[in-house]
Amino acid sequence: MFEPRLAVAAVVAMLALAGCAAGPPDRHQQADQVTQRIGALPAVVSASDVVADSVDAGLVYAEVHVLMTDDATADQVAAVTSTYLDHLRDTDYSGYRTELDVRRGASTFVVGNGREQLTNGQQIVGQARDWSALLDRFRGAAVTLHSAVAAQPAAGRVALQDSSAYPDVAAAFATLAATAPNLAGGHWIVGAGREHPAEVTTTGRWPTAAELTAWSALNADQSIPHADGMTVNGPTTGPLWFAEITRSHDRGVALQLARTHLPIVAKLPAPVLYTATDSWSGHLDATGQATSPTVVTVGGCTRRTYRAAPDEQALANAYETCKR
Repeated sequence: MFEPRLAVAAVVAMLALAGCAAGPPDRHQQADQVTQRIGALPAVVSASDVVADSVDAGLVYAEVHVLMTDDATADQVAAVTSTYLDHLRDTDYSGYRTELDVRRGASTFVVGNGREQLTNGQQIVGQARDWSALLDRFRGAAVTLHSAVAAQPAAGRVALQDSSAYPDVAAAFATLAATAPNLAGGHWIVGAGREHPAEVTTTGRWPTAAELTAWSALNADQSIPHADGMTVNGPTTGPLWFAEITRSHDRGVALQLARTHLPIVAKLPAPVLYTATDSWSGHLDATGQATSPTVVTVGGCTRRTYRAAPDEQALANAYETCKR
């Protein structure tokens, strides 16, 4: 017996499958057109695009890559960005991951919205100008800036020259604050060169002068050879984390470093997480729990997956405020 409802359901299912098989619209031509327009702009050395629309392979994206001259101005970088954003506004890229990469030397400005619609074009163009200004201030460094997208703030990295050291990292934040104050609410990583590794990671604000002073003091004392990292507002490490990384794998060396440097850290507002280990991770797991010594939370309580040995527990008793 013919059943109309089943027939209608079958047709709907077939149409749905056909729609899925069709995938997103072909945007090769449109991407080529905006790439040509960008390539004709002043200070653009080259422009190219890569488009993929293979749903089955999970590759559906449209990227535009731009190389600019080393002396490109902020206005010229902004013009490239504006041209790209105008194109996104006028072209339907539904289903595509879209991205613009603008390079100047070793530095890159990225507008990557994933598959979300960009609604903050004016802010993005302003950040393109900020990126250009930072390149002029950080000569010889590689500056990467991912623009803000919707509710996601900007994210940047400054990789200083190989000859740089911790004083250059500390000074970099004064430069960032003066040159691009609107980027303070983003996520930043500033690192020194390979010869003298030192790194500061911050989210939502710049480090305070007191925090940088304490971090610099930890770096300056190399009676026990080590490197130092500082993280502000880490996702699992609390408002402030100092990570000291010893060259030695001897736990006793790390413990002695902690005894020497915890009084410096303790001068800052609590809580402050402190680790002295042989790893940049501080031997913290994905949830922020300590998996091995030496870890102390000044003015707080450390979560450990192990029982602290008496020497580490003595430091915890002196600096932590756990309820016992």
